[in-house]
Amino acid sequence: MWSSKGHILYITILGLFLSSCTWTQKPEKHILPEHKPGKTQIVTESIYSPSITTDGRGNPVIIGFVYRSFPSSMEKAPGLKVFKRENGNWLHVSDIKTYCTYSAWGHSLKVNSSGELCFAWTVQNYGGKDKIRWSAKRIATVFSSDGGRTWKRGCDVHEWKSGQRRKPKIVPAPGGIWRVFWIEGRRNEETTMTSLWDMRKLTWQAPENVEKTLTGKSEGTMRVAPIAINSRTYALIETMVENAPFTLFFASHNTATSTWKIEPFTRKNKYCRVNGEKKGDIYPLMDAGLATLPDGRLVTIVCSIMTVGLTSIMTAPEIKGHIFSYRQTEDGRWLWQNQVDDDPKISDRSHLRLLGDAQGRLYASWLDRREGEEHIYFSYSPDSGKTWTENLKITEEALKTPDYDMCLLPGGKVAFAWSDLKKKNLINYRELQK
Repeated sequence: MWSSKGHILYITILGLFLSSCTWTQKPEKHILPEHKPGKTQIVTESIYSPSITTDGRGNPVIIGFVYRSFPSSMEKAPGLKVFKRENGNWLHVSDIKTYCTYSAWGHSLKVNSSGELCFAWTVQNYGGKDKIRWSAKRIATVFSSDGGRTWKRGCDVHEWKSGQRRKPKIVPAPGGIWRVFWIEGRRNEETTMTSLWDMRKLTWQAPENVEKTLTGKSEGTMRVAPIAINSRTYALIETMVENAPFTLFFASHNTATSTWKIEPFTRKNKYCRVNGEKKGDIYPLMDAGLATLPDGRLVTIVCSIMTVGLTSIMTAPEIKGHIFSYRQTEDGRWLWQNQVDDDPKISDRSHLRLLGDAQGRLYASWLDRREGEEHIYFSYSPDSGKTWTENLKITEEALKTPDYDMCLLPGGKVAFAWSDLKKKNLINYRELQK
């Protein structure tokens, strides 16, 4: 049985029991303080697009974008706010200065084994030291060694070079090293890049093209955000090309040769299954989740659509499907395990998240329109994806924006943060306790 408590800023804690799917409410103080305008900010009472993780002590930390205070492309200003829960209370602990940025360009927040936080996001600025007037989107990074109270600026991956970059994903590596993945290039000419960052020396490794060995790329290649699993071996790349509209490729890093190997997502069985019944072959869609098991093998969840009866997925009026879990076999192929969503009907499902713990338990979340409006749903697998619990709806009110994030807390808890456009772009927070 899972129960939940949620902080909706100044609203209440809510209790949810999985067995009955009924809500109970318990009063709670407001969480986040009022945000007063500063001299360099236009509006600071609205926060959106949260990233969530924990500090070294297991306290949840949230970074949100300040709504309508998009900083200048020539001068940095506070455009990101950091909130942290300590002793049961939410505190606004710091601000992060940034050039012009939008959350849609991508952002990623992680913590390493030493409790150090790192945040990566995309910024746009003009010129550099020589004030050349051109626009560039770059990957910016900051890190904190005190749980988010103070932040140090990391050197940018690309210095002042021009180019279009977006959707960074950052993962920790041993020794204060971080690996960052991002999408580079303009529309229809995109590729996945990566680099290692030493936050103590403030140095970057020369960026690598992860897809250098990928053959058969067409000029119509597009990319969705990579999903990084760890710094040494795997990252998930989602590709969209002319002849294979939705194809997943996994990239594994060979540390001995310092090269990347690209492998397509190939299933051991030819047919997908819906509630145990064979239904025909499937395409993975625009999103997926990826986690690693204690034995080092991977498990993924993909929202898939049956190709039967569709002449072109790209021109289909609606893309609907189910979410399935697959486990990597010893020979590197993927074995179908089970259906994750418990909806008997196909529906619009996207923005998949998958987390795993040291015991091999899996935690999945996604956006779901089974009720007509978009909500966050959650399911739990105690056996590495073989079986999944009854789906749990996390949000009471429908989402107006797909901005949400999920992380694991100590004691088997799961935390969610999402944007609430109905309440002036505030951030909602909820915990699940088994």
